[in-house]
Order: sequence, then structure tokens, then C-alpha cells
Amino acid sequence: MPVAPMPLSRKILYYSIMIVMLLLIIELCSRAYYYQRLSPHPIAALQIVKDLKNGVRNAVSPDSTGKKIQQNHYLVRPELSRAENDRIYAETMQADQAVYVPWVQFAFRDIRSRYVNVTGHIRRSVPDMSEGAATVAAWTDASVQDMSEGAATLRP
Repeated sequence: MPVAPMPLSRKILYYSIMIVMLLLIIELCSRAYYYQRLSPHPIAALQIVKDLKNGVRNAVSPDSTGKKIQQNHYLVRPELSRAENDRIYAETMQADQAVYVPWVQFAFRDIRSRYVNVTGHIRRSVPDMSEGAATVAAWTDASVQDMSEGAATLRP
């Protein structure tokens, strides 16, 4: 007995159900990917497409990120020469390397250079004190004194 050909409407129905099921599986997989992070888009599959498009467009690599950080050093210190900024950048990158230490896990290593000094996990800059630090210390001392005086007047 020959099999009757399937009508076109039924083929369209089966193919549309198959496409919906495929999209549902893609959405569930992308939801699993974004499970720990909050996706800015309500449809996780579209967010993955956006992320992939941005990743290809930007082509982020550690080298390009380092160049952006170095450009920021030039913007922050325009009064210094490029050689000085490059030296500060190199010392900063050298100081930002973490070393595994038992019981502490990862800690920054000690470094002593012209601009960056890290000793005992404390990072110091050159010069040791700035004018801003003294101003902030005086302001905090005055505000603590004001708060303690106000608390004394509230007692019965």
C-alpha cells in the first residue's frame, strides 16, 4: 500500500514545531551559561549573540588591554614625558603581579623601585605623604570630635 504524500500545511506545522523546540533548547543552554550572571537582555540567546558580536568587534586581548592602560597613564600625567610614563607603567605592572603564599593565598610581592614601593603587602607611593592626606586626617579628626560632642548632649 503506497504512503500518501503529506500535505504542505502539516509539513509547515512540523517544521515550525521543530524550529520552536530548537530555539527553546538554545535559550535553555544560554540561560545555563548566564545562570551566575545577570543578563541585561531578557532573552539570553540574544545576549549571547550580542556578546559574541562585541567580542569579535573589539577583539580584546591582554596586549590591547595593556595598551589602553598605558594610554590612561599618559592622560593622568600629561606633565611627564612619555619615557617617565612608560617607566611608571612598567613598575606598576611589575608590582601588580600576585604570588602564591601558603595560608595567605595570593599576595602582591615586595618591590622596590623609583615610583612604586610595596613592602609587607603595603603599597607606598613617592613621596610618602601628600598634602591631601594631612587634610583628610584633620577633617576626620574634627568630624569625630563633633560627633562625640553631639552624642554627649543626647544623654539624659
